[in-house]
Amino acid sequence: MEMNEMENIWREENERLKSKIYVNEKMLRKIHIDKSVDSFKTLYSTSVMGRNLALFYAAISLVLAFIFADEYKFSIPLVIGAAGMITSFVQHLALKRPKDYYNATVMELQKSIQQFRIHTLKHKNYDFLFVALWVLTLAPLYFKWHSGLDIYENSDSLAIAGIRAGIILAAVFVLTYIIYRSYDKKLRQSIVTLKEL
Repeated sequence: MEMNEMENIWREENERLKSKIYVNEKMLRKIHIDKSVDSFKTLYSTSVMGRNLALFYAAISLVLAFIFADEYKFSIPLVIGAAGMITSFVQHLALKRPKDYYNATVMELQKSIQQFRIHTLKHKNYDFLFVALWVLTLAPLYFKWHSGLDIYENSDSLAIAGIRAGIILAAVFVLTYIIYRSYDKKLRQSIVTLKEL
């Protein structure tokens, strides 16, 4: 075998290996991007669902306020709770969804994920407060309907309702903390994964 033939064989093998390395790198990159995008899409969709549920909760409060319009002690708090939920809905309208996750550049994905992360961290306390407000404004009517306790009529009913509402609010606070901590962890991991590319 001559030297020229060996060089040609070596070049061909080298090109074949380079091609395989390029394909493997491209596949690995796609896997990392897909993992980050899938995580982000799930969190974004959950957030949009929460935003839309805020509007649904506002509608529930407004319908109940209309039904109990002649009982101001129930209807006025319900309208206040609805206003809180509408405010929460409006705050989350600022969320921007990338047009095409899979064709976006890594920088665009990082920017979108970081903006979403900042938005969720900025609004997590407000979200808890709006949910707490809604629960507290709905609680008097719920206790009257469910348990026959009119918290406005006697202090014993108010104490029982206060304890129950406190337990519910504590559970909502813990749940909110866990959810937003999980969001932040997953979003940070997506950003780190994209930085590795």
